[in-house]
Amino acid sequence: RLTVYDFYVADEVFFSSTAGGIFPVKEIDGRIIADGRPGPVTRLVHDAYQALLEAGTQSIPVYQ
Repeated sequence: RLTVYDFYVADEVFFSSTAGGIFPVKEIDGRIIADGRPGPVTRLVHDAYQALLEAGTQSIPVYQ
């Protein structure tokens, strides 16, 4: 189980959502996470997710 302290001292924190993608968390409760910028893991996951979206191979076509 994670505590709020775990997030305060993390190297990186991000949210993920199938509808919204990958969102870096810059601060929590006014405390800056690491240096306040997306870290390498966040960027890697974001880029991989974007590549899947753009390729369209992992999605289901919607017909209207």
